[in-house]
Amino acid sequence: MELTFNYHIVIFVIMYLSGIYCNRTTRISTTTDYGLMYLDEYGISTSGSTYITFQVQACSDAHIALKYQTKEQPIEIVIGGWRNTRSCIRLTPQDNCSVTTMGAMLDCAEYRQFTLYWTESQIFVKNGNRTAEKSNIFLNLPLNFTISDIKVGISTGYGFSGKWMLEDINCLQTTCFSTSTSYGYMYLRDYGISTSGSTFITFMVQACSDAHIALSSPTKEKPIEIVISGWNNTQSCIRLRSRGDCSVTTLGAVLDCREYRPFTVYWGDGNIRVKKGNSTARKSNIFLSLPLNYNLDDFDVGISTGFGSSGRWIFEDESASVTSKTTKKPMAVDLSVVVPLAPGRFLGLAKGSEFDLGDDGMQPIRFRQFYLDVANSSATQSSTIQRVRCYTDKTTAPDVPRNILDIPCKHTARYVIVETTYDAPDDGLYTGAMLEICEIEVYGCESGKYGENCMPCQGCETCDINNGQCEECTDGRYGRNCTSICGHCVNGKPCQRETGVCDRGCDPGYQTLHCIEACSGGVYGQNCSLPCGQCLDNEQCHHINGTCMNGCGRGYQGLNCTEVCTAGYYGEHCISICGHCLNNSACDHITGVCEQGCESGFQRENCTEACTGGMYGSNCSVICGNCFESQQCHHINGTCMNGCSRGYQGVHCTEECDDNFFGENCEKRCNSTCKNCNKTSGECENGCYPGWSGRFCQEVCTTGFYGEKCSSICGHCLNNSVCDHVTGVCEQGCEPGYQGENCTEVCLGGMYGSNCRVTCGNCFESKQCHYINGTCMNGCGRGYQGVHCTEECDDYFFGENCEKRCNSTCRNCNKSSGECEYGCYPGWTGRFCQEECTAGYYGGLCSSICGHCLNNSTCDHITGVCEQGCEPGYQGEICTEACNGGMYGTNCSVTCGNCFESQQCHHINGTCMDGCDDRYQGLKCIEEILQILQFKSNSLELREGKPAWFELQVLSHSDFKVEWFHDGYMITTSRARFIITSTDMRNATSFHTLQIDRVMQRDTGEWKITVSNEVTYVTRKVTVTVIPELVIKMNPQFDFSVPSGDNIYLQCTVSNPESLYHVTNGRIVFMKNGSLLSVGESYTNFSTIWRKLSATGNDSGRYTCVHSGYDYPVSVSVYINVIQPQQKGCKSEQSDGIIWNTTLAGTTKKEPCPENQIGFVTRYCNSDGIWVSPSFLKCMDEALMIASTELDSIIQDGIQNKEKIQETMNNTLQVMQNLTSSKNEINSGDLSSSLDILEKIVNVTNSTQSIIEKKLSELET
Repeated sequence: MELTFNYHIVIFVIMYLSGIYCNRTTRISTTTDYGLMYLDEYGISTSGSTYITFQVQACSDAHIALKYQTKEQPIEIVIGGWRNTRSCIRLTPQDNCSVTTMGAMLDCAEYRQFTLYWTESQIFVKNGNRTAEKSNIFLNLPLNFTISDIKVGISTGYGFSGKWMLEDINCLQTTCFSTSTSYGYMYLRDYGISTSGSTFITFMVQACSDAHIALSSPTKEKPIEIVISGWNNTQSCIRLRSRGDCSVTTLGAVLDCREYRPFTVYWGDGNIRVKKGNSTARKSNIFLSLPLNYNLDDFDVGISTGFGSSGRWIFEDESASVTSKTTKKPMAVDLSVVVPLAPGRFLGLAKGSEFDLGDDGMQPIRFRQFYLDVANSSATQSSTIQRVRCYTDKTTAPDVPRNILDIPCKHTARYVIVETTYDAPDDGLYTGAMLEICEIEVYGCESGKYGENCMPCQGCETCDINNGQCEECTDGRYGRNCTSICGHCVNGKPCQRETGVCDRGCDPGYQTLHCIEACSGGVYGQNCSLPCGQCLDNEQCHHINGTCMNGCGRGYQGLNCTEVCTAGYYGEHCISICGHCLNNSACDHITGVCEQGCESGFQRENCTEACTGGMYGSNCSVICGNCFESQQCHHINGTCMNGCSRGYQGVHCTEECDDNFFGENCEKRCNSTCKNCNKTSGECENGCYPGWSGRFCQEVCTTGFYGEKCSSICGHCLNNSVCDHVTGVCEQGCEPGYQGENCTEVCLGGMYGSNCRVTCGNCFESKQCHYINGTCMNGCGRGYQGVHCTEECDDYFFGENCEKRCNSTCRNCNKSSGECEYGCYPGWTGRFCQEECTAGYYGGLCSSICGHCLNNSTCDHITGVCEQGCEPGYQGEICTEACNGGMYGTNCSVTCGNCFESQQCHHINGTCMDGCDDRYQGLKCIEEILQILQFKSNSLELREGKPAWFELQVLSHSDFKVEWFHDGYMITTSRARFIITSTDMRNATSFHTLQIDRVMQRDTGEWKITVSNEVTYVTRKVTVTVIPELVIKMNPQFDFSVPSGDNIYLQCTVSNPESLYHVTNGRIVFMKNGSLLSVGESYTNFSTIWRKLSATGNDSGRYTCVHSGYDYPVSVSVYINVIQPQQKGCKSEQSDGIIWNTTLAGTTKKEPCPENQIGFVTRYCNSDGIWVSPSFLKCMDEALMIASTELDSIIQDGIQNKEKIQETMNNTLQVMQNLTSSKNEINSGDLSSSLDILEKIVNVTNSTQSIIEKKLSELET
């Protein structure tokens, strides 16, 4: 409202009056200790919200945390942190700020209001409530990640406490309910909401589907039920009993999962009506209406959700939401203060008037029978008895009041109230009291003003509105004409009207009788009796609370600067750290001086400077030792950190070096060749030991010299090597020809060379050889050669100077005479081996006789080789080896026949001396009695489901028998799966064939055929692999239904990829009603997914999966029914461990059998959309299925092996016994399968009848 001089007040009002909502406020206090308190613990939920509004009173550090599910640490917002100097947002608590704003945001003495918003990618904070301007935003942080489902926490800390007021954004002055997914009513009377005497109820509900309202009457056994947006939010209806048939139905979605929707339910006049909106909403919003043939009593109202949908409900408190048709509809003008009123103007709304606002449903009939009151309390807080009535309209239908009414009302009041209880009988849109007003003009003055122009009262608080006559001074003024303003009297008490003196004293911070002078002179507070703290530059503190506005003087801290610095700190702002005071004593909090002195190693008043100038220790009074390069030692303990100067050692470098040590830190050792050295320089002042020279005796004697003072000359050392510089010994030995330690003597006594250890050779007349190189200067003795006469003549040489050569056929000759003392090489003879062997002989000593050479030719006299080849029946180079290994004849190149027990035939003519094997005849046993000409199959890689064959061709001149085997079990012709045929041909040959009409997986393995007669048998075999037939599985596996608007999801998968062996192209594709569908959402060679969002009726049909590259069609399909809103269907439910999804009425649903069973279960959804009991007739125990399959293989494959048959039957009967003993009852599918298995057992064979009877008897027991 705005009040100004010389202007009347104009308020335009066009409104429908209904319930008034006020925020429910929760108050929370937080302590000075930092620690988050989460609002959900106080019943304030922010789930599903994106903001929160709150007020906080604190001096500093109001912290808000946003915790969300995807992160362990919350995001933190700091408002007025750092002593109320700046605010920021941090991605984790007490981390660095991501965004910062400077300035004071909080106040110690009053509440400040803020609103915090969060979205999926942004956080921002603004001053004020939700409706505040965007310019009030002072923190804004975009996020690079998503946040949702927020929990809010609050805290203060760091020495500051806080008071918080928080609005619950979900429950404004209302009663809130949550209903679960389980159908069951909650009655409002149990929660303090009564509908007794009422004819309607208004509420808001947030739900995805199925909001149910029950109207329960004591005269009816079952309540009337209203279903809003049932059947997956597709239709609404009214039922005369809960879960009964619908009496009236409306199609369409009226609920929303994400927002509240308002509704009003009416009962009365023999009708039930439901409309969208509150009680004042138009009648056209009615979407359900049901006339009844009986009168309605008072109802108790119940609410529920269910069938997979939960809900949240809001009902207004008291009479704001549950009222009768005659509820008062007030409208009030709040003038904010009590003011005198003059005659005013009151305007209604009528068609065609100057206030006509268009054709929007407003009617002048809603202007009838109002009354106008004035009061100092609002319409909701005052009754008509407490007000002053100024006017009552008495217009009745069909008349209407005038458009403009002038109503005199000379009173002093704050509120102008217009109210009605009138329900216009000719109102075609709304029921109940309704008031429509365009404008109210209120003429009057503010309190304290008077006259036509609202002039101020002269010298008084209030005066007569017409003549300005004063009544009393306004609070806070005094004097004859009330023109003077009172000072700061204690607790706002008025001062004396005449003098202005504050009788009861002053508010804190003020002084003198009139309390207009602020405290000064270093005092503050009540009666200016409290001394200020140590403010900066001795400034005056705040006259009320003593706060030092510009901070503290040196050595003080706190808001009032009365606290000295914390121990260990001093100076301005108490941020300087004390030095190294003695015994950790505190320094002076102002100057930092260590009054008890310094710790060892420190100096000056503040003890912050380490000892220098070669001093250390207590008071820096101890002199450092001989540190390296005269450096400063450690200021506390005097240690030389970089070591000692030359000649000194020890931690403090005050000790001289030990004998034979010198240099820095005495780390160097004198040379061992030195006769003691100088401790500083290391020089050998007393000379060197023998063999050494130089200043430090580090140099050995010059090459070629040794001994004391290096004065002796070395001998003839090996390779001119240096002799030992101390002893003169030639450590590597002597030069050849010399001996002795010092190598000064030449070799003698028939020796020479290195160390005189080499013996002279066979020199002429045994003379001494040369002492260095051993040369025989006068030549060698007989039989020797070489410079040193140590080498005998080379092999095959003899005579003087080894100049003659032995014969090449000789095994070395005498080196003197040349005779072949060691014999001749093979093929030669004689004293000097110069003669060949006699004819017919060869080899060493000519003692070997030639072999069976062709045509009696002579063999080679050396090797014995028959150069023209061997006689028939012999082999080898020398033709002495008879043929063997099943060979005979010329060059042993002819193969023997089939001799008895594979014996060797005659090596020359091939005759089998002991006869033939059973299957052969003749001298050479090469004529066969029984012969397999060929054995073949159509393929070694068979495909499951395809035909296959094996064929054998036999040659035989006598009767024989043919038998077929698979993996060791004989195959008979008595079974339909195999066809065995035999066909005789000319020339004693025949063909024998086994055909398989349809190959199965168990046909993998070894296939063998045996042909036998009375004397022999032959066998052929082949191993084949069966590639399995392509199996495609679709998920869902069976025909199914889906409600219109839901998604369709199909997946096809090749369950045996090995079936696509050798298939190099193609993939799984989808077809609908024979037409190819587009590529699925994702696909590979073995799997394809196809998805359709929001199914429609056109999506109904048969969907088929095929593999486009397989060599013959293999497919799987399901039929999908898309259920339209008007169609009935059975709802999803779980029964007997099986989930039955939504199914179209009148159809049968199939689902896989329960665990450990094979087959499928069927269940019929009847025409009323109600499930009947499921049928398990097609379900069979998995163990029974395996046993039945084993019996089928025996029957179909004609297996005759008794052990195999007996084992299979025993296992099958044991399975049946286990099944009957472990279950209380057998389902129909297992019973049918068991009877089938018993029939198969009886039909397998009669050879084990007694054992079968025994097992059957065990099964019966």
